[in-house]
Amino acid sequence: FNLANRLSSTNDVAAPTVTYRSIQFLPAGGSAVGAGAYTISGTSLGVSGTLANSSTNTQTFTVTSLNTAGPTATTVSVTGAPIVLNTILTGSGGIAKTGGGQLSILRSPTMTGATAVSAGTLITGTGVTTYAGPLNVTSTGTVQVLGPTDFAAVSMTGGRLMPGGTSSTAFITMSVDSLALSGSSIVTMGVGQKPASDTITITGTNVGALAYGGTLQLDLAGLGTTQYPIFDATYSLFQFGAGTATGNLASITSINGAGQYAGLTWTRNGSLWTSTE
Repeated sequence: FNLANRLSSTNDVAAPTVTYRSIQFLPAGGSAVGAGAYTISGTSLGVSGTLANSSTNTQTFTVTSLNTAGPTATTVSVTGAPIVLNTILTGSGGIAKTGGGQLSILRSPTMTGATAVSAGTLITGTGVTTYAGPLNVTSTGTVQVLGPTDFAAVSMTGGRLMPGGTSSTAFITMSVDSLALSGSSIVTMGVGQKPASDTITITGTNVGALAYGGTLQLDLAGLGTTQYPIFDATYSLFQFGAGTATGNLASITSINGAGQYAGLTWTRNGSLWTSTE
């Protein structure tokens, strides 16, 4: 796509689902005006190779479903304006989110392949309740979860996980079967006046259902300017079912603290973390 006409386009190909190797929305250049803001609706379609947006306009899919045809992951490359998938992701291939732009998934995927985020931002949780396949976050990828969502296995060797997204007061609970944190991974969780906070519930029953590692970053903006006794409060940031935890966090940091909570330093003694001004 490198034009700006027929912006509301309907895929009317009857079953079986037609599969494209590549769908690309291109920027302006030469004689091309660049892709306009398309909305692709209609019957289901598949992408076996690359879905890419390098244009300056948001591209939206509202087709019945979008099949990640496999056997390898469909690359979703966003180097321009966002891609919005208001459709059900199906298939076994999974998706690999690349590029520094934003991808929004607005309906619960049934695909069994992994959602891999290595760059840019994946926003989900609005209209999404479950992810059938695993979530892998690496390198500089960021995942913002804006509502209660149930994930399968979540593995992080880098990047950032943000329950509640960028909001410091809209606290949410997300559930995972297992959570493995390591390397340069960062989990940013909002903390407010007790007991309000973002929460990750680990539902798996195995030893090591939660493998601590990486950095826990506490966003203290929800405390406001009141000198509230956070140090006398108990917050359930990670909750367990029958599973157990292994490992330890590499570090704890805090951001957006005001007053006595500005510039806190966190230190570890064994499994106990303490903070000082």
